[in-house]
Order: sequence, then C-alpha cells, then structure tokens
Amino acid sequence: MDVYSQNPTGQAIMEKWVEGSVGPGWYPLIGKLIDELLCAGWDGQITQIKEKFGSLRAYIGYGSDEIYHIIDKYHALSVHTCEDCGKPGRNKTSPGGYWLHTLCASCRRKETIKRKRWMNERANRCC
Repeated sequence: MDVYSQNPTGQAIMEKWVEGSVGPGWYPLIGKLIDELLCAGWDGQITQIKEKFGSLRAYIGYGSDEIYHIIDKYHALSVHTCEDCGKPGRNKTSPGGYWLHTLCASCRRKETIKRKRWMNERANRCC
C-alpha cells in the first residue's frame, strides 16, 4: 500500500484496516482522516472502516465531539469522491438498482459495461 498517512501510527492503521475494505480512490481521504484524528488526540482504536450506502464509515471505540466531527467531515467528503479513482464523483444507485456507489462518470461507465457483460454471460450460460 502506498503511504497515505503522514504518521507512522496512521500508516499502520491504513495497512491493517483499510486495504480491501474500500476502493483505492478513498485511501487518500482515509489517510487524511486518520492524521486529523491523531492530531485531535484520538487513541488510534478502530472498530471498522468500510463503505456503506456509497459512503465512507469509520467506527471507533471512543472519541470527543471534535473527533466525531472529523469523522462526519470525511463521511460527507466521501459522497463526492469516486471510490475507485478519487476524482469528483456522485453517490448514485448502481446499474441494476441494488447498491449505492460513489463513482465519477468514467468509473460509472466502466461499472455499467462490466455489469452488462456479466448479465450477458449469465443469460448465455447453459443450464
């Protein structure tokens, strides 16, 4: 994993909790989130970092109002940041209407093409 956090503790948190739990477009956001949390006095305890309803969720054990405000700020930023590439994105329902994703127009097109291919392959399979 590339270095997204400027703090060694933050980098260790990134490696343990982030890779594979969200798309790489959000790694820089999470690195900044962790750095800000650590500067605000956060103890570094994480319960979970994940994508939910097309937005970034960070769950911690305990924190001050300031710490929760920082988490809320990055949650809000995530719904305008493509989870795949990090460019500006929109939170919309995926092709097929089952999941919310925050993607830029380019990544959304790729996702739509991939979904259509999968549907065609599935329809053409012999039973």
